Amino acid sequence: MKKQVILCCCNMGVAKEKTKYEVADKTMEVSEEKFRYPLNAYLQKNITAGEEAKIVLIAKKDSFNRYEQNVVDFTNEVNDVNKNIGAKIEIKVLVTDFSFEKGVHHDLLDAIVDEIDEDSVITADITYGPKDVPILTFAALNFAEKYLNCKVNRILYGKADFNEFGKPVNNMIWDLSTTYYINSISNKINCDDPKKARTVLKKLLSI
Repeated sequence: MKKQVILCCCNMGVAKEKTKYEVADKTMEVSEEKFRYPLNAYLQKNITAGEEAKIVLIAKKDSFNRYEQNVVDFTNEVNDVNKNIGAKIEIKVLVTDFSFEKGVHHDLLDAIVDEIDEDSVITADITYGPKDVPILTFAALNFAEKYLNCKVNRILYGKADFNEFGKPVNNMIWDLSTTYYINSISNKINCDDPKKARTVLKKLLSI
């Protein structure tokens, strides 16, 4: 069995309330228990005793240092999931500045790729974190597929609506891996004519 590598970004704000998640894709099984992180609802049903997994947790520094408690909350939630499973889970925390400078992005991408083992199966949770994290995650996934002989399993996103009291409702976990592969589809188009290229893309997306 190939090792799982799991990419996730921790919440930057006040700790979210635990909630139960449903799934849009009925081929994906998730726990019926309540969690802060969609990843852990997924993990409880998709990891087995003795299985090796590395979770790479990206922690963006916020002005109030809330990320420190959020890393603890995430780690505790993973440990709660695993206590009755017995998988071999390693958590690597990558602490990085909340900055959009090029150097910060380059360093973070480099650090993420360094933690991805060759020949691994990768799952990513892009629910939390600033907008640059999914972009860097997709770049890391693309590199891992092309050069590290890795397979992208699922890209999870936890969607929630909020009622008039600020409570999360209608919580769903979506798998966005097909969205990731749209880029691969567009890269395969070899056409010099813009109109023909648009037509080819529409046909590919309709399959």
